[in-house]
Amino acid sequence: MKSFNIFLCLFLSTIVCIGQGKELSNELIWNSRTFSSNYVYGLRSMNDGLHYTTLERSAENGSEIVQYRYEDGGKVRIIASSKSIFNDPGKRIEDYEFSADELQLLITTDQERIYRRSRKANYYVHSLEKGKTFPLTDFSNGKQRLAEFSPDGSMIAFVRDNNIFTLDVKYREETQVTYDGVSNQIINGATDWVYEEEFGFAKGFYWSPKGDKIAYYKFDESAEKQFQMAMYGELYPDQYTFKYPKAGEENSKVNIYLYDTNELTSKKVDTGKEVDQYLPRIQWTQSNNGLCVMRLNRLQNHLEFLLTDLTKEQPFQIDTKVIYNERTDTYVEINDNLIFLSDGQSFLWNSDQDGYNHVYLNNYKTGDQTQITVGEWDVIDFYGVNEDKGLIYYSSSQESALEKHVYAKGITKRTFKKLTERAGTNDADFSKGFKYYINYHSDANTPYYISLYNAKGKEIRELETNSDLKRTLK
Repeated sequence: MKSFNIFLCLFLSTIVCIGQGKELSNELIWNSRTFSSNYVYGLRSMNDGLHYTTLERSAENGSEIVQYRYEDGGKVRIIASSKSIFNDPGKRIEDYEFSADELQLLITTDQERIYRRSRKANYYVHSLEKGKTFPLTDFSNGKQRLAEFSPDGSMIAFVRDNNIFTLDVKYREETQVTYDGVSNQIINGATDWVYEEEFGFAKGFYWSPKGDKIAYYKFDESAEKQFQMAMYGELYPDQYTFKYPKAGEENSKVNIYLYDTNELTSKKVDTGKEVDQYLPRIQWTQSNNGLCVMRLNRLQNHLEFLLTDLTKEQPFQIDTKVIYNERTDTYVEINDNLIFLSDGQSFLWNSDQDGYNHVYLNNYKTGDQTQITVGEWDVIDFYGVNEDKGLIYYSSSQESALEKHVYAKGITKRTFKKLTERAGTNDADFSKGFKYYINYHSDANTPYYISLYNAKGKEIRELETNSDLKRTLK
């Protein structure tokens, strides 16, 4: 059998592409774009759900942030560019974020990669109303990380040298939130290597809904053992040293704190006496008084949600209570699909507690749980919830283990609609408010077919057909 497989591989590698007169070689397959699909990426929905922005390049303006209409793809305007912001088309905009009211931009430049998901950079604040730009901070103090507007756009929080800072945008006054950050010892507002790699996130602080509080992580990794790694790139490599706990070794001690931007004080959140555990997510409810902390044991088979009640006077430590409890014989999967609803007493959460991944509605006041999706199949992607219509949006394998489709389903009503019809694999990218969605379709024999749909599931227009690649494949 082995000799047959070797013969088959040699045979396939020398097949002639009739239409092109080229050998089907490894170089042709892997080192060229001959068989690569075109794709649609980089679209960011604006608040109205009717428009989106992209980051583009032009010879005249350098980097451009451009606004388009979903419905017909028409170009509306150039919102900002390297030329308008820096008066220098050569200075590149590498990333951008709007404030909640879309009147300000946080511009990212000069990025440096740290680990897989983490970077440091220099940031600029740009007012679209006034047309003025200023640096987030004094760049001579070093690059910044994870900069983010407060919900009302009046402040920006960021991390520098393992400490958290805030900036008053109007008066351009910088306030230091934490002071004990030290490389390879204490991290504030970001995650250590373990959390970034194993739990998939690097940002370790979160504004409250009203923007008067910041919940943040503090990692004490001083007891962890160090690991050295050669960093190549120059003639001689540098030795990079970081904290890296191997299996069974000591992890960081992790705590959650709440910082009050008015009182300029921080209080520790009660996450229990056990220190050899994980806190893989924290998230505010829609209330300014409720912070949810996920607590996971080191075996990762027992997950709890802890909730604060900041309406009570708590001078020294923020108390919590358990509002959700999940156990399994193997391990509990952590995801980013926790959504607290506006009723102030319930949340949506993905769980495979019945053997398949499904969406559940949990009431943390009464303890009741309702399974929204049911069946011997898995929810693959959870896209979100439209509370106004009482619908959740998700993809699943309920048609077949060989297919993936997108659906809308009622939270409490029996509403159910399949939003994709083409057999194969379908993914969706919804605009805000779920007014439009881009469907990415492919199958084993068909490259990406990408098109725009409205909320009713009607195809509006084609975005990418990959027709040239289809001809090449023939």
